[in-house]
Amino acid sequence: MLSVKFDYLSFDQKEKTIVEYIWIGGLGYDLRSKSKVINGPVITLSDVPTWNYDGSSCGQSTTDKSEIELIPVALFDDPFRGAPNKLVLCESQLADGSPTASNFRRTATKVFTQEQFPGPQYFYYCGTGSKYVYGREISDAHLKTCLAAGIQIYGTNAEVFPGQWEFQIGTSKGIDCADHLWVARWLLIRVAEKFNVDVTFEPKPFEKWNGSGAHTNYSNKASREDQNLENTTQQFAELEKYHSTFIKLYGEGNEKRLSGNYETSSIDKFSYGVMNRAASIRIPEITQKNGNGYYEDRRPAANVNPYICTSLIFSATCLNGEFISEFEERYNNFLKAKSSVEH
Repeated sequence: MLSVKFDYLSFDQKEKTIVEYIWIGGLGYDLRSKSKVINGPVITLSDVPTWNYDGSSCGQSTTDKSEIELIPVALFDDPFRGAPNKLVLCESQLADGSPTASNFRRTATKVFTQEQFPGPQYFYYCGTGSKYVYGREISDAHLKTCLAAGIQIYGTNAEVFPGQWEFQIGTSKGIDCADHLWVARWLLIRVAEKFNVDVTFEPKPFEKWNGSGAHTNYSNKASREDQNLENTTQQFAELEKYHSTFIKLYGEGNEKRLSGNYETSSIDKFSYGVMNRAASIRIPEITQKNGNGYYEDRRPAANVNPYICTSLIFSATCLNGEFISEFEERYNNFLKAKSSVEH
């Protein structure tokens, strides 16, 4: 059998840069991308022009008004094509400048740019050996790919369900966490593609096993400088105030996961506790010991939109709930738009 090595990645690009534009489609989780060749180097976002795509093919517009604009918002190195090529995460907006129904980043930007700002069973979990661990090579490849792209990835581990893996993004400030998580998800799907494996972020793929959450570790200036958790406990009261709203926006199908079983809290009741993985909010032992630090919101589902999740927590604890009602309204509109696409 004859084989020919075709090393196209080493070809001279004639001082041009390939930029992969990445955006979120009409379903809210369908990541899409296409390539653009740009003359010269791409160093900052200002080097990346606004582009557009066919929104009618992504469930975001009708055929007679199909053009959706791509607004570059976050730039990364391309680990697949190599230097000098880039990945760029984009917001999607309509011709009149308004965000598409699935674009929650626009509202998240308002949250994180506010001037009021005061200042992430048993044998399978972290297991070893082919009898219990599946997909380690994919996880390792994803970790390396994220590092190569400049993603703020914190770590990885095998989870409770066989074939279930966790990766953490952070520690990040504000909207960066959501930007990096979206691109990390895209990279995971692309890496898994090379292993002929599909990825799901569904919160409860199987009934009698642990589900998949987007557990969110969070701190702000007040919680980090707290004493005896006094201010932090007040923040829990603010989170409890918006519990039902948060639950609505914390991921589709999350009601199947938050059953009160399988290391989850009950969807109907807000709770917190030290080292308690069956509570809505887990207080780490080190936070309890020091009287200050971070805490973990265990309610968001793995398929949550991170622009929504991070914004809601920050808004409730730092902005007196500003923009939460806007997120709820936009999410309801998004579900209606998504339903029309699916049917």
